[in-house]
Amino acid sequence: MSIFERIIKRFFYKLYAALHLSTTYKNYRQFKDSIFVVYSPGKTGSSTIYYTLLKYLPFNHVYHVHFLSDEWIEKRIPGERKNKNDRNIVLAKKVYKALSKRDWKNVYYITCARDPYSRGISAYFHNHKKIEIERKSIENLRKEIQKYVTEISLNWFRSDYSNYTRIPFENINFDSQKGFIIMNKNISSYLILRTDKISSCFQDSFKQMTCFKIPKLEQVNKRSNTGIASIYNELKNYYFEDQENLEKKINSEFVVKFFSAEERKKLYEKYRKIS
Repeated sequence: MSIFERIIKRFFYKLYAALHLSTTYKNYRQFKDSIFVVYSPGKTGSSTIYYTLLKYLPFNHVYHVHFLSDEWIEKRIPGERKNKNDRNIVLAKKVYKALSKRDWKNVYYITCARDPYSRGISAYFHNHKKIEIERKSIENLRKEIQKYVTEISLNWFRSDYSNYTRIPFENINFDSQKGFIIMNKNISSYLILRTDKISSCFQDSFKQMTCFKIPKLEQVNKRSNTGIASIYNELKNYYFEDQENLEKKINSEFVVKFFSAEERKKLYEKYRKIS
């Protein structure tokens, strides 16, 4: 979303809060000693969760961040981008400050896991300007996308999530049939859910973790609403991966962890080249 769209959404959420003051104040009281951190790689559907929480918990402490580990915030991002004001670093420091500001009763982390193929497509379109995309053929876009942000798509849970939370990647016993997992450690609760399961299981899984029922999801960042929607849709219908890239991703520890054998087979069939 653009900055203007974010401002507009926040304005309407404040208006919603004013019109439902009794309910939102009740929600505030329930979670006044809690903090919510939507902590997930970009382009995984986390904005939908973040803005949903902003709407129904407008007076509470809700944050959205993509990286929190020293590995990324202190080393990788400063080393690669040479920018101390990088947005990911700024957001991480806001979360660090909020967490250290007081003794919280509960800290809730919500994280999304998305298959690396669709995430690569979405991230590419998000991070490239319209004019850059329009100049390239669909085949050239396909070739670039299949190798785009692979490191984050496949290794973020080990290099950032486990690094920060101190929950070993091997200890995340994700239930692909259920679509989510909730883990608890001290005052912290960790919800991980699959992006393709957000619509069907976020409200129930969030209620299991917090005892609070979210009335409705706020859908944001829909590509169909952008100026390059036609190219995006054409690319999605055309997209496949070269065999080496396809197999590297399908056999990665990330995909094996979060997708069942049957789901991996479907991903393989969906993104392989059909002769």
